[in-house]
Amino acid sequence: MALRKSLIPTLQCWLWVWASLLTPSFLIAQEPPAPTEASIEQGPDAWLATFDRLQTTDLSQATESLNKVRAQALATDDVDLLFAYAQRVIAHFRYADDLPQIIEELEAFQTRNQDELTPPQRRYLQLVLAALHIQDQSDLDEAERILIALDQDPGLSEHQATVKKTLGDLYQTLGRYPQALSAYTEALRLNSEPAFQARIYNNLGNVASFLEDWDEAIGHYLRAIELYETIGYVSDQVSVWANLGPTYRDNEEPEKALEVYLAGIEALEGLDSPDLSAQFQMNLGNLYVDLGRMDDALVALGESLRLCEAEGFDYCVMLNHLNIGYAAYVDQDYARAQTAYDQAARILERIPDPYVERQLMDNYADLYRDLGEYATALQYADRYHELDRQLINEESKAAAEEIQTRYETELKDAELLIQAEQIQRQQTQLRLGIAFGAALITALVVALFFLSYRTRALQSLYERNQDLLTQNEVNQRLAEQRHLDPPATTEADGASPSLAQVFERVTDALQREAIYRDPNLSLNDLASRVASNSTYVSNAISQVANTNFNNLVNYYRIMDARRQLNQAGADAKISTLVHHCGFNSKASFYRAFSKYVGMTPSQYLQRLKANEANVA
Repeated sequence: MALRKSLIPTLQCWLWVWASLLTPSFLIAQEPPAPTEASIEQGPDAWLATFDRLQTTDLSQATESLNKVRAQALATDDVDLLFAYAQRVIAHFRYADDLPQIIEELEAFQTRNQDELTPPQRRYLQLVLAALHIQDQSDLDEAERILIALDQDPGLSEHQATVKKTLGDLYQTLGRYPQALSAYTEALRLNSEPAFQARIYNNLGNVASFLEDWDEAIGHYLRAIELYETIGYVSDQVSVWANLGPTYRDNEEPEKALEVYLAGIEALEGLDSPDLSAQFQMNLGNLYVDLGRMDDALVALGESLRLCEAEGFDYCVMLNHLNIGYAAYVDQDYARAQTAYDQAARILERIPDPYVERQLMDNYADLYRDLGEYATALQYADRYHELDRQLINEESKAAAEEIQTRYETELKDAELLIQAEQIQRQQTQLRLGIAFGAALITALVVALFFLSYRTRALQSLYERNQDLLTQNEVNQRLAEQRHLDPPATTEADGASPSLAQVFERVTDALQREAIYRDPNLSLNDLASRVASNSTYVSNAISQVANTNFNNLVNYYRIMDARRQLNQAGADAKISTLVHHCGFNSKASFYRAFSKYVGMTPSQYLQRLKANEANVA
């Protein structure tokens, strides 16, 4: 539940994960030396020197100096000066404080000076504008057309690595992750400069995170940090930490995530980087919610909110209100939660974002349900499902997950409808008067009994179908794979087993041997158990079951936990299940349980107890 409500993964870091630090290969250099006192004077050279000196320590003054350079270059149509500005902006997009305006000004410059620009200059300006559009998420089709043309231009061969990297940024933004991986990998091959490679590894980590391959993502981030540390790029190193922390959290390693967040906050104390400081505080607050440390969570989120309000980061302010509201909701401070959600809603009117709106509607629905205002909760739930249907990427969803979501939706809607009907009946009863009271009360008792039975039946149907449909989906994929594979060969014949055969051994190890109960189980451990290698096992899980190692193992863990809860009934102890089923922390257990069952363990146990009481 905490993972779903805290906007980490899709929205965490308010899209800074997209700021992929693009720098042309012919412009990357080591950090410039600090200017001498004699060089500190008014003028473009002094402004550039000030930026180079302060870019890692004073965000506001560095940005101000760079803006002066842009204004001077545009006022005088100075191509060299404008390219010096562009070099720094596309290397560090955080200093581009108004992307739409910058794009408009550079496009106007391009039009005015089209005849004076040399072919290499025109191509470089096209590359800069494409990179800016990608960061602004505008005119992406045109950016793709330009980048493909530049990639095929033999006159741009010396900048091919930069073009490949920018293509990777575009494909990452569009969610075309296989193409992004291919472009980034090719860029690595073409340019071995440490700063360039560090940015590529950071981007590869982002792509792996979106694919939920947490181990791969962590490896890429650590490599980027190592390279930045080697060349002394402190602020860039901290930026990668900002991605590494949430990945540790998603990989169910909260202690490592906490260590990264606290180290990042300490490192930022000597730097003027309010955007990064706000990001770290927000992520720290969301982690504290996972760990049940609500007081610490609200302090961290409040500090992030303060920083964002001081800098005028409205989008960040909105996300903080949303996260503060959820933390207060978990802490059962419903008044504070409602206030925070309302503040987020007001900002959302100025900054429309369907993903934030979807999350806010879901949060409102849960809040009003717990307040007993079921009709209002139903309205927000309807809006949430409407947005959810609009935003779901069908190509990236496995069939079993779609079935699960549908049953979760039907269950939640049925509960809200039943409770709204109860209110309506009660209101009707009052209007009809005392004369019909006894008859209406009798009818209501009968209706409640029927509706209660209907709710239990729907829950039972949901649970049975969730297991059966998910398993059928796996079996269907397995059957299809067998049909497509050539006649089976055995490893004894010297040939590799098919992916379906490897997957059979994987499921056998999970089902019969219950190796998922090992909290330290890794992909390499599983591969060793089934006499294969990690790459082959990973591909088997991906292609046959359309999921990944972490999701498959957590699915078996949660099904085991649910079986144990069903067997123990009202006497079940949730705390004993966490480690027994293979989880390292209560927070990760709760997130996985909510994902696969559609409710928290506590809610599930309450249903079991209610069912036992009704039967008795």
